[in-house]
Amino acid sequence: MGYTNFSELNETIDEGEGFIQGNKLTVQVDFKLLNIVGLKKFRRMDFTDPSGPTNDVSLVIEGEKVYVNKGHLSVHSPVFCSMFYGDFVERSQNEIELKDVDRKEFIEMLHVIYPPSKKITEANLGYLLKLGDRFEVEVVVDQIEKFLIKSTKFSLAAKLVIADQYRLFGLQGHCLDRLTSVRKVTDLSNSEESNNFSSHLKSVLFDKIVELNKFE
Repeated sequence: MGYTNFSELNETIDEGEGFIQGNKLTVQVDFKLLNIVGLKKFRRMDFTDPSGPTNDVSLVIEGEKVYVNKGHLSVHSPVFCSMFYGDFVERSQNEIELKDVDRKEFIEMLHVIYPPSKKITEANLGYLLKLGDRFEVEVVVDQIEKFLIKSTKFSLAAKLVIADQYRLFGLQGHCLDRLTSVRKVTDLSNSEESNNFSSHLKSVLFDKIVELNKFE
């Protein structure tokens, strides 16, 4: 139940009606929300279902099929684009075997690519970065880089090793900006974690020391 008609303006602003007190108009509105239109929740795709309307190729991983759309996957991966549309034998195949790939991990990567995009976590970061790098899936690698920049769970040394290994220049720059003195760089270079530093990373840190010496 409710009012079928709105009050006239002249009645509303009439102080005798009681709506206006102290030159302020007080209105109380009670309503019941019956429906929401325009907001849609995406369901995660089932890549094991062969009946998907857009599926046009199956990837055989660990002996089982994963169903995907060539066009969508090619947009995100130059490797798959070449595989599906380049001058390769896979171009004419409806089933393509992927070797040395964990099926569950690959499906996890697909869930990051396809909406609603699954979030990067400490648990899936390692294998998703390897897959993203192998298949050149930029959207996955970029999300991981942003996650690492914000993360407080990884040491500066660990971040530098990952950045160096996977050419994450944004992450590397972020880490180098945190090294604000020669002492910090030296301590990092002498830490136990430095055993994982490549010769290239050691060279980068040496250049950082040279740069800092100019201002100290």
